[in-house]
Amino acid sequence: MVYEGFTVDEQGRKAIDALFIQTGGTGLGSFNERWAQPDELGSYTQTKFPIRYETITDPVTGKRDGLGARIPAGLEPKILEVDTESEYYDRGRVTSLRHISMDGGTDLPDPPNVRIFLLAGAKHASGSWPPAEAAAQQLRIDPLEYRWAQRAFWRHSTDG
Repeated sequence: MVYEGFTVDEQGRKAIDALFIQTGGTGLGSFNERWAQPDELGSYTQTKFPIRYETITDPVTGKRDGLGARIPAGLEPKILEVDTESEYYDRGRVTSLRHISMDGGTDLPDPPNVRIFLLAGAKHASGSWPPAEAAAQQLRIDPLEYRWAQRAFWRHSTDG
């Protein structure tokens, strides 16, 4: 939605004020492209350039692009991205790429309209108490319930 510029309407007005994106990792999605697989759940092929909101250069291809490149200045929505450790480390969603340079050598600040949060120790889906038995596993399922943290992030981001 953001990458295609759908936060602005046909008359060039802001159509979306804010987005709350939960557990997206760096996935751009496989939608508007040849051989797209929008329901793809295994190989995470949607992790590809561009990864950051602002326009940057891919050091391998030389291509310049950004997730917000199609949104006119001044019409940017507030974007709140919340990820768990599953997105940070697991299966190619590599959320860590959002806050480092493409060569991995420099930490980068968030763009002014973007806030990124990591729910440390959390699995992909929020847990519940008491922890449930896990089939064929020694340990119980992670009970970390993070929905209240999500509400706090949203509330804080709308305060100013």
